[in-house]
Amino acid sequence: EIIPSMQRLKHDLDIKLKLEAILIDLPKQYIMQFMNQIIHTCNKWIAKVWDHDMELLPIKSTDDLDYSLKVKLYNKHVAEDVSMCSDGEQEIINFSFCQAILKQKGMLDKYPIKLDEPDAGLTKGHRSKFLSILSELVDTEQIKQLLLVNHHNSLFTAFSNNQTICLNSEGIL
Repeated sequence: EIIPSMQRLKHDLDIKLKLEAILIDLPKQYIMQFMNQIIHTCNKWIAKVWDHDMELLPIKSTDDLDYSLKVKLYNKHVAEDVSMCSDGEQEIINFSFCQAILKQKGMLDKYPIKLDEPDAGLTKGHRSKFLSILSELVDTEQIKQLLLVNHHNSLFTAFSNNQTICLNSEGIL
């Protein structure tokens, strides 16, 4: 009497294992679609700031979902992860990633943007482009509120059309 029960359990297990094998890739497909949409939007932001070719590579179905994002630099070198990029490149990627997620979720104009010395690793040219983009986003109210920590007074001139509070050792300006 045990053998028929065992056979029935084995049959049930086989069906469940087949079902699991079919469904196991489903979450990965949705994650990949979502992440590749984010990456596509990130690349648009990156192209606005960076003056050399740099792009995040889309996730392929054969890639592991291991939280690494590959970056193609100068149309040839591929860094296995964003962490291998320069400080300036990482700052722009981090900013673009945040903006892309907020845009994807429809929260870009609702969420305050917080940046702590985002231009520290940027060259003068990249800093100028980045500040121009930030200023445009604030002026057009795509960013409703920007909290920017920085040590360069010249940065605040980029936001002269906005309400700006500058805190320094002499108080509030």
